[in-house]
Amino acid sequence: MKSVVSLLAMAPDRAQAATWASELEKNGFAHHSVDEIRKSLQDPSAPPPLPNEDSFGTPSSEQFPTHVHALNASSYDSSSREESQEQSSTSMNYLPSNVVEGITRMDPPLDIEGASSALSKFSFDCTYFRRSKRDLLTNGWSESQIFGRAELDVDTVLLGFVDPQDTQTVPTWCARTVNKILPATPLPVRLASSWILTKMMRYLIWPTVENMNANPEWLMPNLKEEVTSYDILIDLVPWPQVRQLLYQHPREYPVGHFVGLIGITWPFADDACHYWDIEAGYTRLTPLFESTVADLNNWTIDPKILELAPQLEGLIPIRPV
Repeated sequence: MKSVVSLLAMAPDRAQAATWASELEKNGFAHHSVDEIRKSLQDPSAPPPLPNEDSFGTPSSEQFPTHVHALNASSYDSSSREESQEQSSTSMNYLPSNVVEGITRMDPPLDIEGASSALSKFSFDCTYFRRSKRDLLTNGWSESQIFGRAELDVDTVLLGFVDPQDTQTVPTWCARTVNKILPATPLPVRLASSWILTKMMRYLIWPTVENMNANPEWLMPNLKEEVTSYDILIDLVPWPQVRQLLYQHPREYPVGHFVGLIGITWPFADDACHYWDIEAGYTRLTPLFESTVADLNNWTIDPKILELAPQLEGLIPIRPV
């Protein structure tokens, strides 16, 4: 399985790789051998598998996009679960035309309007997910049932599955949510964003001392007693001073403009971000990449942000032009 994951990750034809990933998710190796998959991925002229109507079931693994994103702000002040379900259905419609049910191609064109639609539902979805998991903890569910592994679900990020469900563990839900709201960002940025969201949601669901200490100091939520409601998307912004600005002036500084410009300094190849853990049987972040993400000095933002908030110059790292 490791060799197949590597083949999918490095395949030049991203759309074909996504199709093979879906086929393997549904049928395993029942219809195609490893050699056949390898030949198809290495030869762009070879046809991908032809799935039947139900061969794209609910996915549960990973992918790789590579671009920059521009997204809009959101609000979670919604009134019902029915609205959330309706929004979830709508958000799937934003996916680019080169999406195969539930799987974003590895290098899709960016649909700004669609990405904005998905992002606008982020806060409500986070709030509902947090509430549902808290209820399960209150009703006696174990930590492992709620939180799964105490680390990022790298595999889900790599294959790009974009269907977060309330029944999923926190790492899987967070990885799929990031794939959904940032469908065309570079792999290191999606991994780093998933890392932040996973840690943030663990703490928001269960604000224990242990979960607090598992986060870097700069990731801890600021005290916001004066704020009755705010866009949870703000908590994905790594710099505390910028988050405070967004808490206090949400209309003047739309958080979506910030999220769409955030990046991570990573001078190495994408595959240096992760490795296959043979003993564990799944993909993990490399220590180098995780230490890079944990260092606030490695987070950057596009200089375009200075057009919106010129007072940030000199306060946070601006990405070189």
